[in-house]
Amino acid sequence: MGYAQQAHEEGRQEGRQEGQASILRAQLIARFGRLTRNQQQRLEAMDDEAMHAAAVWLIDATSVDEVLG
Repeated sequence: MGYAQQAHEEGRQEGRQEGQASILRAQLIARFGRLTRNQQQRLEAMDDEAMHAAAVWLIDATSVDEVLG
């Protein structure tokens, strides 16, 4: 894989991850209200797998901290 193709793939991955974080953030706010700075930082630090797990946890969670782990 050439440098340009690798850079393109990395950019797509970052975009996908930012999109997932944006959706999860909106869902958390809709369900639990405003997020603290710490909660925002924890959300931003999550990888794809953790965000997917959080989206599943959101269904039955009783707090933001329960979702974010």
